Amino acid sequence: ASHPLSPVQARRIIKSGVPTAPILMKTNIQRVPSGFTLIELLVVVVIIATLASLTFLGFSRMRAAGDRAATVAIMRQLQVANMGYAIDNNGQYVPIAEKDKDGALSMEWYKNPKVRAYLTGDPNETEKSANELLVAPVSVLDPIVVRKKQRQWDRISASYGINSTGLTWPTNDQSPPMSYKISQVANPGRTAFIASATNYMISHGDRYLWKSGPVEGKTTTNKMAFRHENKAVVIYYDGSTGFITPGDLAEFDRKGGIANPFWKATP
Repeated sequence: ASHPLSPVQARRIIKSGVPTAPILMKTNIQRVPSGFTLIELLVVVVIIATLASLTFLGFSRMRAAGDRAATVAIMRQLQVANMGYAIDNNGQYVPIAEKDKDGALSMEWYKNPKVRAYLTGDPNETEKSANELLVAPVSVLDPIVVRKKQRQWDRISASYGINSTGLTWPTNDQSPPMSYKISQVANPGRTAFIASATNYMISHGDRYLWKSGPVEGKTTTNKMAFRHENKAVVIYYDGSTGFITPGDLAEFDRKGGIANPFWKATP
């Protein structure tokens, strides 16, 4: 049992300096700073920016591949329409342009109701007015042209042009058709039938017009359009596909020029 200190004992303890209570020991505990340092934040920002750029690059590539695939499918369908027209017209492919008896332009290929019926699957194309035949469903247009929505983008002629090299422009309704016959195309796998363009026809003489201004939408000049990652989509007479660069055109110039099979169907 403990006994209380007497007043004398208490005074002695105080004078001797002996503590009457335990002494608390200080500890050397460091605080952990909250949040991120500046360097850590910069590293995070760099990582996020890198991931974002990679994601955007991947998306751009996927969209470009989708654009090419869609354009190729549509243009192949145009060649199927061209072949169907020829079968129904004694082997004569669709005329690029036709004139009436007075010499006025009366029909371009992209407004031809029979071709459009083959392309769109709509039998009512043959009953549409001239103004209705000017425009086309988005589903048969080049996706890049549709997205940019520039001059008269909703016309087939703002997306594709038929190769007119070697063909004669008609003077009236009695002129020979401005197209080849199946039997006249000597190299169907090498001669361009149709290409991505900004007008309804292309030709050897106009092959470098894209350099003067790579614009989209309908133009009055016959520009082959290198809109698919600096390449033009080409469908040959046999239905096969090509992707042509301006460098390829220069190579065709060195190998025959206008007589190169890419441009001219007949030898």
